[in-house]
Amino acid sequence: MKPVVLFILFTVVTLSAINSYAQPVLEEEMEFLLYPKAQYYPKIDGIMDNIWLNVPRYVMTYYCLGTNKLEANPWYDCSAEWRVMWTDQAMYWFVQVRDDSLVKKGDDYTDETEGYRWDSIEIFNDANNSHTDTYDGVDDVQFRIHWGDLSKFIRFWTDRKGPEFDVSEVEWNEQITDVGYNVEIMFIMDELFLFPKPGMIIGSDCHYNDNDLNKGRDSKIQSFGKIELSHMRPSAFGRAVLSGWTASDTLMVVKTFSAPIIDGEMDDLWQGVPPISASQYMSNANLYNYADLAMKTRMMWDENYLYTLVKVWDDSLVRDGAGDYNDDSIELYVDADFSHGTTYDNINDIQIAFGYQPGDPALSAIHLVGSSVSTPIDFSGVLQAAKVSTDELGNTSITLELALPMTAIKLNAAPNHLFGVEMDYNDDDDGGDRDTKLKTYGKTDDTWQNPRLMIPAKLLGNNPHTSVADGEEAPLSLTLAQNYPNPFNPVTVITYSLAEPSPVKLSVYNVLGHQVQVLVNETQSAGNYAVTFNGEDLASGVYFYQLESNNQVQMKKMMLIQ
Repeated sequence: MKPVVLFILFTVVTLSAINSYAQPVLEEEMEFLLYPKAQYYPKIDGIMDNIWLNVPRYVMTYYCLGTNKLEANPWYDCSAEWRVMWTDQAMYWFVQVRDDSLVKKGDDYTDETEGYRWDSIEIFNDANNSHTDTYDGVDDVQFRIHWGDLSKFIRFWTDRKGPEFDVSEVEWNEQITDVGYNVEIMFIMDELFLFPKPGMIIGSDCHYNDNDLNKGRDSKIQSFGKIELSHMRPSAFGRAVLSGWTASDTLMVVKTFSAPIIDGEMDDLWQGVPPISASQYMSNANLYNYADLAMKTRMMWDENYLYTLVKVWDDSLVRDGAGDYNDDSIELYVDADFSHGTTYDNINDIQIAFGYQPGDPALSAIHLVGSSVSTPIDFSGVLQAAKVSTDELGNTSITLELALPMTAIKLNAAPNHLFGVEMDYNDDDDGGDRDTKLKTYGKTDDTWQNPRLMIPAKLLGNNPHTSVADGEEAPLSLTLAQNYPNPFNPVTVITYSLAEPSPVKLSVYNVLGHQVQVLVNETQSAGNYAVTFNGEDLASGVYFYQLESNNQVQMKKMMLIQ
């Protein structure tokens, strides 16, 4: 595989040149980051627990280089990604760094003004989303964590404007990996001057400083700002929504009340479904950057189908064999009753493979593992479409959209039903045997013969519910959050919280006061809820959504733009 530099931007700042290499931007929509609410408190040990696998992943995109050039392969030399989730009490970060030469800051070095010169992660927070060009002196802050710092000390910086941040209760741990290291961090919400509610928008960003030769920083990789001075400008931070969606060991599959058009496109219905990033590379062979191999999956359901949208970035699409696992192909695994056995049960444990076919608009090859002659599985009703596309930066991707009949995969289409699932991609870049495999969940390539390695997924009903985890307090009051996105076209998510079990009615009204839709009308337990509203049959304009519970009423405004 030949390395490709996508573009180089030269900017002059205080007489020093800063080179910005564009890493592939793999998010379909980077306007807002999505930070889900954690169902339980993760153990802060630097090990990626299963809950993190269901949290959206974000890539540090831009390289700001110093005096030394980046090595020929940035995948190994300096690449990184992060995930965030939250509870009412804390915000959790998980950062994965690939760095082939880790350099620790000397214990005798006390000049904190140059702490960026050593391998370190920088986390930025703007709790009130002021998004100003300079630090606001209210809650804008940068935290720095140095690799190998046994003191576990956290540095913070506010451009000397304050306020004073108490970092005494920040907890973090790191874990060395084969290609770099992981860092897991817990910030206390109060110490971030952050008082979270579902739907709240904050400023957020993550950078990595890379020192390879122990002579100062060689390069810096960051997420949004395209110049090195982005760390001084909260207006360059990303914007994140504290979502009411649940982060859990179990993949939450939302119910849709409108069937998507199966055309290989991510239409509006999919926009409200959190993407799940494949995280487990069976090998790092032939990888140059994220455009070489990355994958995101979205999933939803109705009474008739299990819908799946898979997007794979692969810079070299190959089919030179029989179309099996040695060629580029997407694999979907389902254990319809979550029997969780160690061998396929020949009843409803299945693997479906969709192989890349040059010139074919659909990935049409379907291979089945786990069925038998006595228990055939009929895939004649499968709806599928796939498209290969290249973006303006030259990144090639495949989008596969599926509608799998519930009857074919023997899945019980009922709220709260548990089933097993896994999504993989086989990658062949140069012909012959497969180079590597990317898995969403499994840490070994054995799911094809051991269905126990699938993770649980749950079919959610009308109201995706973040239950109150053990040890976590229930919400203190009835709360209706601002919908996200807003304005929207035509799908948005409304989140709310209940302090106690109570009858709930959530309705949508037009500007004339006419009720146009009832989204919820039932008794619910205490907890946090998220409801999808689809306005595709309504005219553009202002609408109001109203929450009624125990003689309390709350209402907010939203804007539909068709």
